[in-house]
Amino acid sequence: MNNTQFYPRVHMLPGPAGNYSGKIFYSGMDTQSWLYDPLLGTPIWQPFPASVTHARRDYGNSLLLPATATAGARVLIAGGQNTSANNYSKSLACSDRIGDLLQLCNILASSEMINFGQTTPQWVSAGSMTTARVDANSVLMPDGKILVVGGENTCCSAQPAGVLDGEPTCLPVYTAELFDSATNSWLATGIPAPSATSAQRPRQYHSTAVLLPDASVLLAGGDTDACQIPANCTSQYPNTCPSGQIYKPGYFFRGARPTITSAPSSITYGQTYTINTPNGAQVTKVLAVDPARSGHPCVR
Repeated sequence: MNNTQFYPRVHMLPGPAGNYSGKIFYSGMDTQSWLYDPLLGTPIWQPFPASVTHARRDYGNSLLLPATATAGARVLIAGGQNTSANNYSKSLACSDRIGDLLQLCNILASSEMINFGQTTPQWVSAGSMTTARVDANSVLMPDGKILVVGGENTCCSAQPAGVLDGEPTCLPVYTAELFDSATNSWLATGIPAPSATSAQRPRQYHSTAVLLPDASVLLAGGDTDACQIPANCTSQYPNTCPSGQIYKPGYFFRGARPTITSAPSSITYGQTYTINTPNGAQVTKVLAVDPARSGHPCVR
């Protein structure tokens, strides 16, 4: 690649054998995406698509959507901050954590998708989130939808006195939303606003969200806003929120859920396996999900 990449988002592309299966795709944060073929005699990064086609998304989200036996891989990018390319100068008008979020706090609600099953894959609009956000978490749900939760979207007018580099200075987003890739639509989930009695906590920089075995989602940790530190997040560590929450999506409340009576404890690549359930007549689709893992809150 032709410039330094900060918090790169990379995905190994799955899908049927073809031009892209097994290749590594870099989706951002800068405006040019790249493709890497590890099987070439002399592997190199190639601009892909060849032209700059999507917004810069500092601290945005990138997610590889579910693969099928016949469809090509798809990558979704959403939110983030559209800053000047390769400009890492400091600004007091926005987050000053290490000088990489800058000038106008241009936080995005838009999202884009690229489909590698198409003859000529290109970035196209995937609609806009109901709320602009940066530093959010995204989780692939068992029903194929994408949960986006947490982050921040309103910056302080000036860096507060005494705030150190490494502390966020933006106000939290408490709402969550779901993306439906079948319709390219976003829908707010209706998570209640924070109050003195609610379980809501800010989930900002360095927070995490992971899918649990029962298909609920664990939200945990994160810095809190240095402009307005919530009383319910104080701890021995300044401006951190050492707590967790469980989010249960709507499919928890749609009648009895199927049960699994037996399944292998482990499987190997390419192995045929059997899962037994007394609800087989009602089951129309089975989704295999990788074990949860989480790093920086920009990519899963």
